[in-house]
Amino acid sequence: MPIDPNVGLGARRGRGVASLGISERIRRLCHALPRGPSIDIRASMSHEWQEPEHLANNRQEKPMLSHAMRERLADPAYLDLHLVASSILRDIQKVPWYDAHFLRRFAAARQYLQIVKPEALERFSAGFAKLQPPRDFSPIKLERLFSDEVHQRIRDTAASIPRDDLKDYETSDFGRLIYHDQPYFLELQRELVPLVSKLVGQKVETGYNFLSLYGGSGKCDPHMDEPVSMYTLDFCIDQGVNWPIYFSQIVDWPNVENLADWHPRQLLQDPKITFSSFELHPGEALIFAGSSQWHYRDSIPAGGYSNLLFFHYYPDGTHDLVNFEHWPRHFEIPELAPLCDLIAESSSDMAK
Repeated sequence: MPIDPNVGLGARRGRGVASLGISERIRRLCHALPRGPSIDIRASMSHEWQEPEHLANNRQEKPMLSHAMRERLADPAYLDLHLVASSILRDIQKVPWYDAHFLRRFAAARQYLQIVKPEALERFSAGFAKLQPPRDFSPIKLERLFSDEVHQRIRDTAASIPRDDLKDYETSDFGRLIYHDQPYFLELQRELVPLVSKLVGQKVETGYNFLSLYGGSGKCDPHMDEPVSMYTLDFCIDQGVNWPIYFSQIVDWPNVENLADWHPRQLLQDPKITFSSFELHPGEALIFAGSSQWHYRDSIPAGGYSNLLFFHYYPDGTHDLVNFEHWPRHFEIPELAPLCDLIAESSSDMAK
């Protein structure tokens, strides 16, 4: 299907892109991409199409495409850019750690802009500089973060969470149970904003927090966090054994295209990466820049446990940067919308 420059890309959604037009170069690029996905897309939009029974039974009532996406794909210009986005997300390198969604989305957006709007690529990339900490930042240890009364209330709050409410989907990778955004912990996180802002040297706002209960199989392979966790305050509630955590110096975000056949443990043999170890004891805390510092823990010593509370923060005013859904509006690049819509619609950009 050729792109009609007179059709407003996403015009039905009020995104103000009716006057974009599409260059002949992009027309040729769109047609050069594999068109397989368009068969399913067009079939799913057709009133005459009937889903095979074996597919209907296997998909567990999950629709192929949302109604909103089907409406967008009725726009020929949107459909062609959707196909560019689909090809990139299908082929982009997987990243071998759990918290790497942002890096894949950022890399996908750069590849996508190189095709559909190369003149915007440099401005887009430079716009994320606010999510990079100072090169001389190093972890900050706090010997006594809370009073004894608050510390005990944290213990009691953690113990009061029903076992069935603790999430166990990270037991295989981390050997831990987790619980996100408990109300009292959210209150504490907000109260800590002035302190964290002062210590890291810039005003921050809250991301999310979670309780992490490591058991005897606890481990944490080398990884980086997402920028919504640019700064983490790691509070030790209780533990049964000393369990060091290791941090690299501040480094650039890795290029996902270079991570084929790569394992995070290879970092430990990289002469350019230097790790420093820190230990936490109950009542102590550590602030680090997890989205720009590789960090890890070895397997917990036999019989050990560690109950930790993680408070995540990112620089004030960067909400649009840490949330990909806002990139088209924030950067005033409406051509990004089909890519960001597809990321939101599907799980095709999962890190693992």
